[in-house]
Amino acid sequence: MNGAVSMDASLWGVDAATLERYDGFFRSVDVSHAGAIDGAQGVAFFVTSGLPRPVLKQVWAAADITRDGKLDLVEFRNAFHLVTLLRENRVSSNQIPARLDPNGPFHVHVMSAGTAQPAASTSSGA
Repeated sequence: MNGAVSMDASLWGVDAATLERYDGFFRSVDVSHAGAIDGAQGVAFFVTSGLPRPVLKQVWAAADITRDGKLDLVEFRNAFHLVTLLRENRVSSNQIPARLDPNGPFHVHVMSAGTAQPAASTSSGA
């Protein structure tokens, strides 16, 4: 990430159905029910996005907040959402933040109906 171009934090608000869809993808990749996916599982899944591997490497690095080489559910949601934004050309690879920190502006959260504010609860029960 070069940090030269910023990203609109409002792009990270989704509805509950979208969040559940992301969770379903996570469950389909986490076949061992370990609660996290490793790099090999991540590559096998995210390469189907059609994005170049160097971009996917940036996404993984930004999403892997714990720096353990794995993505847990929250990290996966953020990676998946960023891949979606990239595929839809809503952001470019030079806008990938250094970290998709759940305590920062760039993280997936459920939006309240009709507002640009996060809903009171963002847990999924997954």
